[in-house]
Amino acid sequence: MKTAIEVLDAFENIRRAQRAGVYAPHKPMLILLALARLQRGEPRLVEFTAVDALLKQLLAEFGSSSAAKSRHYPFWHLATDGHGALWDLSGPREILKRPAGATPSLSELREHHIKAGFPADVDEALRHLPGLLQAVASRVLDTHFPATLHADIVATLGLDLDGASELRDGVRSPRLHRRRTAQARPVFGSGCCAPTSTDAASAASTCASGTHRPAWRRRIQWHHVGGRTSSPTACRCARCTTSYSIWAFSLSSQRSTA
Repeated sequence: MKTAIEVLDAFENIRRAQRAGVYAPHKPMLILLALARLQRGEPRLVEFTAVDALLKQLLAEFGSSSAAKSRHYPFWHLATDGHGALWDLSGPREILKRPAGATPSLSELREHHIKAGFPADVDEALRHLPGLLQAVASRVLDTHFPATLHADIVATLGLDLDGASELRDGVRSPRLHRRRTAQARPVFGSGCCAPTSTDAASAASTCASGTHRPAWRRRIQWHHVGGRTSSPTACRCARCTTSYSIWAFSLSSQRSTA
């Protein structure tokens, strides 16, 4: 079984695809999904078909409009990160012996029942070292996602992060400390999800449904992270529409006076 510091260091070696300087959320999101499974006591390895729907939902909600189409990529490519220290693949030999760049299609992953999960020594440590799973999840969130998305991601996955702070504060690696001094990299379609005026925040907080995020928060894609400024909203209620309009007017006013 690996030590806590070895596990924490392993999760620092996540390589992410980027487009126009913007990093994809696929691998970090898959890791968080796998941590949630492990926390519920589910088996170490899981078939792609068992997580396909949830991974598609997560990437559609927290990534770009096209992110979900490539949801099978991290399931295959995460096995090459950290020299194989992060992810195990299981399946027919004719599939697994492919070069790393020969990504199986969605249909191939399904038809050949490809399974994946954390390596046995990492899985054991995450299950048995108190607070380690929560610390890893917190660090993945801190490093790869804006703080404004953390609560929504955690709620969607059903992750329980209680107990993370004690281990996270007590076990700190030099590489992580250097990384955390820099601003978290932007994710496709996320950017700064807070409105630019207190009026917008006030209007958003009064959304009538009370169970979903206002439209401007769910899918606004910002220029500085390579996205669109249009908002394909999931919520079109009057209060959400008002909230978005206030936010857009505020941003327009700021730009005109800049």
